[in-house]
Amino acid sequence: MKAGNPTFIRCKIHDGKNAGVYANDSGLGEFRDCEIYGNEEAGVGVTDVANPTFIGCKICNGGNTGVHVKENGLGVFRDCEICGNDEHGILVGQGGKPSVTACKINDGKRTGVLIYEDAGGEFRDCEICRNEEQGVVVAKSANPSFAGCKICDGKDVGVHVLQNGLGEFRDCEICGNENVGIYVQNAGDPTFIGCTIHDGKAGGVYIYDRGKGTFEKNVLQDNYSDGELSNWAIQPTAGEVRGSGNTPEIPER
Repeated sequence: MKAGNPTFIRCKIHDGKNAGVYANDSGLGEFRDCEIYGNEEAGVGVTDVANPTFIGCKICNGGNTGVHVKENGLGVFRDCEICGNDEHGILVGQGGKPSVTACKINDGKRTGVLIYEDAGGEFRDCEICRNEEQGVVVAKSANPSFAGCKICDGKDVGVHVLQNGLGEFRDCEICGNENVGIYVQNAGDPTFIGCTIHDGKAGGVYIYDRGKGTFEKNVLQDNYSDGELSNWAIQPTAGEVRGSGNTPEIPER
């Protein structure tokens, strides 16, 4: 879709051999109340400063990633359901910066949202739940923002930050994940403000291997590991962990 600007309303885009919708070269377009499913590649692919808008769409049950934004792609996704895809729900890389609001990113076969290689994006009031791998991964100097999101009931870590990943998480609920709620390593340095981290099956926050972070005004409760209460586990190999009132001291090295 090179600089195109079509409008699709209540369309079904399905069972293709490539991406369902592919926007590139500054392409635009509005997709409203569409169903995009069963395609062999990404349900939606956005690249090269393309900036399409998807409102009320279902991007589900594809053979690959639900939404793939890369190479400075943008895109607006609002009130969409991105579910049951064979790869990641949303994959953002190489400078991509989508705006994702009030979307459900659930029941995927891999990570709910994976952001890497200097990518970013804004995720607001989203539900990221019941994915087979991590709810959110931030890696390789990526720096997204999450506000008012629920990251829950996944089969692995809730939020995993690594490889110099950053990211701000504000007023999010991270709960009921089978692994640690928040896992920081490899010089990851995220910020968590006003979040609630609870009912993790393998602990609340685990930081090691030069992992860092800022934690302000969060609530951690009822996180357990091997039957023992474990809201915080900051290892001697961690880097600087900053915060006020809710961050224990790092053990002496």
